[in-house]
Amino acid sequence: MVSFFTNAQDIVYNFDTDTEGWVKIASATTEVTQSNGTLVVGTNISNYGGTLSPELNIQDTSYDFLEFVIQNNTTLTGFQLLSYVTGGTVGSTATKTNFEVPADGAFHTIVVAIPSTPGANNGNITNLGVRVTGDPAAGESIVFDAITIKEAAEPSYNGFVKNPNFDDIDGSLGGWSLVGTGCTVAVSTDTNSGTQAAEFTYNANIPSNPPTLFNNYRWSMAPAAIGNIETLTVTWDMKSSDATTLVKVAPRWKMNIVGGSGDRVTYGAPQTATDTYATYSVTRAISNVCADQASPVEGSNCYDTETYDNIELGMSARDGDAGVKVTIDNIISTITGTSLGIESVLFKDDANITVFPNPGNNNITINAPTLVKGIKVINTLGQICIIQSGFSNTLDISQLKSGIYILKILQDNGTSSTKRFIKQ
Repeated sequence: MVSFFTNAQDIVYNFDTDTEGWVKIASATTEVTQSNGTLVVGTNISNYGGTLSPELNIQDTSYDFLEFVIQNNTTLTGFQLLSYVTGGTVGSTATKTNFEVPADGAFHTIVVAIPSTPGANNGNITNLGVRVTGDPAAGESIVFDAITIKEAAEPSYNGFVKNPNFDDIDGSLGGWSLVGTGCTVAVSTDTNSGTQAAEFTYNANIPSNPPTLFNNYRWSMAPAAIGNIETLTVTWDMKSSDATTLVKVAPRWKMNIVGGSGDRVTYGAPQTATDTYATYSVTRAISNVCADQASPVEGSNCYDTETYDNIELGMSARDGDAGVKVTIDNIISTITGTSLGIESVLFKDDANITVFPNPGNNNITINAPTLVKGIKVINTLGQICIIQSGFSNTLDISQLKSGIYILKILQDNGTSSTKRFIKQ
């Protein structure tokens, strides 16, 4: 589950002497000029007006986002970053990422993920463009003090979640995106730990069909597809801005149905936020179990015969009122079961690794010489009971039966070690 990057150098445009190859997107009236160390896009910016970079020819595996230092001198706040088909010069030939810039005439630093490269480009980013998603009035402008094309740092993982603490890219949600209406989501510096958290802001009360912040990362459920005999636990930190307004957040996950069509979507139980940070946890079967239904109908309200080969987490927000905020941080995800595979282990207790508490009941902490990037829990029959991939040294063991288990621990330096622990 660990991604590897090429350590590409940032591509920086400072506009100290000229436009550095940035030109207008096809429009009869828009002008792009350099002035006082900035790139000015103005005159009469049509809906397709904006800027287009010089020919880049860089690989999309090497670069992840753009950082703008931008001044918005229009009355509009909606913008798009565009990745173009080779030779394309209009919006219809590009993939797009929406972003917003305050219309206050001040310079802001905005971080925007590069949209997926058009398939025709075979992973090659040819040009990037920026445009206003509307028609500013004649004489209005947007001004860039700098544009930097960057790669992300190596992402962090916890269980099957990528960037679980929202810290991987400064000023951006780092791959998470909102699906649905009724609220907006942005980065917050009001965190329980680290530097960033995700903050939902309600536009209105949301009694049903809650919007969901999805991870946009799918774990393949290695080593094999699994079904609803497995349980899933999601733990997260959360706080609300209003002590009197009911605000609820629930984990939601979607999984590809093996041999079927589309995804199976499952909700965890919603949890009510308080006005101070607290930790919340939801555990349930990975999809509905027929034995839990009063009138089970396989394939309708329960799915005992289905298996799934990947999974993506989302966090949904409901209730609330206009202006209320709820902040989430530090998501931990674990899948627990007995069909995760069989593994024989040559056990040798590693004296360089400690487990605390041992015996344990709910959560254990693993202290190792280098970062822990993967954990398997194996019972005395050789069954893999828990798989947790990602850089985390904590493990939720609350769903395990009492007994003796072996931890197989993979460290960041490539060392694989074993350690015995007891579940109370």
